[in-house]
Parts: sequence; structure tokens; C-alpha cells
Amino acid sequence: MSYYRSATYSENKRYCYKIESYAGFDAASQEDGMPLNYAPYGYNIRIANGCLTEGYGVGYATVGGHRIPSTLSGGIGIKKLFLYKRFDRTSGVRDDRLIVLGDTGEIYQANLSTASSFASVDAQVSSMNVTFLNCEYQNKDYLFISSDRGEIILYDGTTATTYTDKPYLTDACVYNNRIYAVAGSGKNALLYSGVWNPTSWGDNDKISFPDEGGKLLKVLVLKDNLFIFRERSVYRFTAYQGSSGYSLTQVLVTETPIYANSATVCGSMLYVATGEGFFRYNGSTFERCWQSLFPLIDDLSGCAAKSFRGRYFLACRMKTEGETVGDEGRLVQNNAVLGIVDEKDVSVLRGTDVCGFVPVTYNDDSALFLQFTYGYKMYDIGMLDESGKLFSASLQKKWRSPVSCLSHLQYGKRLRKIFLRPSGNVTLQVILDDTYEFQLGNGGSVQAVFVNKKADAVGLVLTSTAASFRPGSIEMEFELPERSIYDK
Repeated sequence: MSYYRSATYSENKRYCYKIESYAGFDAASQEDGMPLNYAPYGYNIRIANGCLTEGYGVGYATVGGHRIPSTLSGGIGIKKLFLYKRFDRTSGVRDDRLIVLGDTGEIYQANLSTASSFASVDAQVSSMNVTFLNCEYQNKDYLFISSDRGEIILYDGTTATTYTDKPYLTDACVYNNRIYAVAGSGKNALLYSGVWNPTSWGDNDKISFPDEGGKLLKVLVLKDNLFIFRERSVYRFTAYQGSSGYSLTQVLVTETPIYANSATVCGSMLYVATGEGFFRYNGSTFERCWQSLFPLIDDLSGCAAKSFRGRYFLACRMKTEGETVGDEGRLVQNNAVLGIVDEKDVSVLRGTDVCGFVPVTYNDDSALFLQFTYGYKMYDIGMLDESGKLFSASLQKKWRSPVSCLSHLQYGKRLRKIFLRPSGNVTLQVILDDTYEFQLGNGGSVQAVFVNKKADAVGLVLTSTAASFRPGSIEMEFELPERSIYDK
């Protein structure tokens, strides 16, 4: 009797893994098993509408075709930058002034649309602890200045008037025809001025907070409400027109610090960051948001935030992965600016030390001016632009995918080839058991990278110093072993 056995042998098959759309940043999830179109990390890039492109850059400030003068010629370092919004009721035209508190304690101004240099304002504060505010008084638009020397200065664009024996205010805003402000005297109180009178501050015109929510830090207005930010809580304050009544409701309590300088109004929303993550006011209380983005941040102690063109901008210290970018080799406080619409539309600018934002508008033009912290750039006024550069220097751009086993594919696979069409010179790193690096030129056509390595887990890193960074779709060709084929 004869016995026959079918022959068995292994056969490999090909599988094409495509990245056709970039899903955004996700720095919170475990990388193993994530799709490769997410980015746990990246900088100087923007991911929006499924596309990966170069991110924002920094240029010299201009508005309406007018270059904003530098303070470098006078050796004046900028300690605070502010826009004094002024409407000249005599001429019927806007006369907005850019205000600079210099590092000598003097205040300077430049007309937003015409000035070729900064001129001194006749108001000496001799202090770095100064609060600026726009307010209306006696049918004029005033620049309101409070210093820690117990004085309030009102400047109407021509004349500065000083009022002594006034409280020091560390933050202030106009609400319900009064100025509401945080007392800088150590008292945990919210102060308020007289109605339409920024010079009137009574000893009893205050609201105290004796509980454990921490020190008062900041006040912001959203619609009909005033929001009061403390070290570990936020209150919603609502004043009733025509009466002295008000309501005070706690809308956020945290175990970690609230970074009040991250708080800003963006359209109909209000955002703030704490040690626990980002929060958004939903109309009744605060809820968590952008949880996948928060792990990108290393430190918020020197943060600043502002809304511009519907995007939330946050200056902060971002985590690094060993490399030095832009101005990071110098003494810096922050190193990045995040620009967020939502988790699918994010821009990350890294390599510049921004400590403040000033949105400006002139006729139909608008710009986001930038203030810097240290070094020679504190003499210049920057502007967010779309150049992908830090002034004239091109910034390195980086996009990194997860290192993932691609759990829907079996072990034993090999990565044979990668196809992509970069818009400029790009370095591609392929992370397998080891890291393999390939240089790609700007050929304008699809380029093939031959890898042919075992790939139980795989990750990709794209870096470039080119002005344009648009890698487009990526295709990865894998070889998958079949366990057995029977030959009957």
C-alpha cells in the first residue's frame, strides 16, 4: 500500500499600507497599534483637513503694508507690549497706538499705521509691574495704566494725568461699565471702579474670596459674564444692570494649578490650561478638551495665550526629543507656539521664545504681533506669518509617526519599499529594529526608498529645512508570509 502526502511550502504575499490623509496629533495614546497617519510628535508643521504642510513662521511686524518700527535703535528692551485702541472723535478716524513699556520703566508709543519710530509718552512709572487697559472716560478713549507704586495714569493720546493713592491692579478688564480688577496688594479681593469712572476706587468696592480656591490671578469677559481665575478654581460673576446685585458661581475646581495666562476668549468659547490639561467653558461649566495635545507641553509657567482668526494660540515650553531648533540654543523661557482650532487642525511652531501676543487690525488687514522674552529679539516686534522661518532663517520641520506593530498585520512581515513625493529636500528615517536614514531630493515625482528589512514594528520620521514641507501621501509595501500552501 502506498501513502501520498501533499507538498507544503511557504509563499509570501504583498500588502500596501497607505497614508493618504494625516489625522492630526495624538500624544496621549499608546503608540503600539496606532495608525501611522497620527503624529505623537512634530513641530514647525500644520496638520489640517487631512494635509501635512509647513507651519507658521515669524517675521517683522507689519500691518496695512506699514513696517512697525523696531526699538533697537534706542536700545529699548520691550518688557510689555500693548495696543491702545483710540478713536479720534474730532477727526473721525482711528488713531490706534502700539504701546511699549521699556526695560527702563519708560512708556513709548508708535502710531500703528504711520509711525517710523517710537516716541516717549509723558508718563514715567519706574516699575516693571504695570497693567495696561483700554477704557472710555468722559467721551474719550483712554489708555489706563496701573503700577505697583499706588498710582493710576490716564493717557488720552496727548496728555497723561496721574492719580495717586490708588490700588495696584495686577489684571483688569471692563465689564458692566466698570473696571473690575485683581488687587495686587496681597488681599484676595476683586476690586471694581465707579460706573464709567476709572479714577474712582472706594475702600469697600470689592468682593472677597476667603475660601481655599487660591489667589486671584485674572479676569476675562465672555458675553454677559465676568470670569475670575484663581490658582485652583474659576468663578462666573454676573452683575445685574441697574442694581448692586450679582451672582457668583464656581464653575471649575482643580487639584493642580490653573495657568491663568493661558486663559483667553476665542469666539464664543473660553479656554484655559491647568496641570490636568485643557478646559473649555460650555455655557454652564468647564469640560476637558484637546486631551491628545496636552502631552506635547513640558512647562506652562511662563505661558501666554490669545485668540486670532478663530484659532487659539498658546506660547509655552514644548517637550523636545533631543534636537535644538531655532533660538533654543539661547536663554529661553518658552520655545513653542501652538495654534489650535481642534485636534484635527493644529499648527506647532517651535524654536522661538514668545512671551506675549497682540492682535492688531488696520482697515481690512489684521496681524498677530509677538513679544519675545530674552536676547536681541526683545528689541524687535515680531509677527506670526506663514513663512515657516524664524525671520530669515529656515526652521527645521519634523513629523513623526507612532512606532506601531500595525496589529492588523501579522508578525514576520518585511518592509520592502516606501513611496512618497516630497516637495523639497527631506530626510526620511525608518524605525524598525534599528533606525535607517534616507535622503530624498526635490524631484517633483514619486520616489521609491528600498528598505527590505524585518518590520515587526515600524515608525516613520520626516524632517526638512526646506521652506515648503508637503510630503503628500506615503505608500509602504510589506511582504507578508503565508504559513502554508498545500500542493495536492
